[in-house]
Amino acid sequence: MFKLDDETKNILLDIIGLLGYLGLGIALWQLTMSLIFMIAYVLSIVCLVLLIRYYTIKQELTQLKRRLNFAGQSNEELEQTQGLFKGMLGLWLYSTETPLSDTWHHFTFVEEEYIIHGDDGTYNWILSGSNTLDKPSQYLTVKFSGDAPIDTSSLALSVLDNLTGQHYHDNQIRLIKDLPYLKIFDIVFPQPLMKDQCFELRLSCRWDNTFPRSRKHDYVFFPLGHYTIQGIDKLFVRLVSDVPLSDFVLHRLESGQLVKEPAQPRIADKARRHFTLEWEISNPQHVYILRFTKEVENLTIPLDKNGHSACNKSESSSQGR
Repeated sequence: MFKLDDETKNILLDIIGLLGYLGLGIALWQLTMSLIFMIAYVLSIVCLVLLIRYYTIKQELTQLKRRLNFAGQSNEELEQTQGLFKGMLGLWLYSTETPLSDTWHHFTFVEEEYIIHGDDGTYNWILSGSNTLDKPSQYLTVKFSGDAPIDTSSLALSVLDNLTGQHYHDNQIRLIKDLPYLKIFDIVFPQPLMKDQCFELRLSCRWDNTFPRSRKHDYVFFPLGHYTIQGIDKLFVRLVSDVPLSDFVLHRLESGQLVKEPAQPRIADKARRHFTLEWEISNPQHVYILRFTKEVENLTIPLDKNGHSACNKSESSSQGR
């Protein structure tokens, strides 16, 4: 059976409508025979047709605008999603490679700092906690992951005991899993920790090419709330970037879904080469993911591993600081 498309149907309906108006006009002419009346009738019919066409075109334009807006939003969301999933290998490996949790230690305070300098990243942590079990704790297992392959020597992991000021030696930092995108270490305490005995460690490492400039939409994740079974009293996070960041949103991973956090990161510093976001939470329970957009068109001099620009360092040296 022959089917008409919507455009053909509309044209036929317009023709039928005009024929109906024409027939009505002829009938009125036979009744009145008034030229002025017929001119007024024709003008009113023309105005009515124009109004109908205007309303139809307005509806079509509104629908087109909605489709264009939806397409624009979809394209932007797709670009962000593609950019992120190209770079979430680190999160996936951290979440799936054993050990999946720390069951020994309770943390009173954890500070995580991530510094973006060029394509590279520097990770800094302060881990303050204690042994919760009756048997002595020999070591603390820590996991590091990134979105680019790296060898252990390039990681340059350092561990400082904040309570004594002593640096841990290489034989106290044991590599137990060495994958291109994931490193797992046992940090061996100088003496076994008895129950409720405290420790405070400062850890630092770098991960090259984990924040590539080509990936405009990027992320960092904070897994310790989920990793530490005995809990964390307070988690403080800092993200430092050598380019401005925008569209930053913090989510928690809950039952496989991303849920937006009520408390979002705050801008602590808008300096051109030292854009800083900070965020804190008490008793974290989940993996948290901070997504953001790097304003890569505003490229600046990269930061060094301590979060300071080379330019500033040169200025400080010249001033004798």
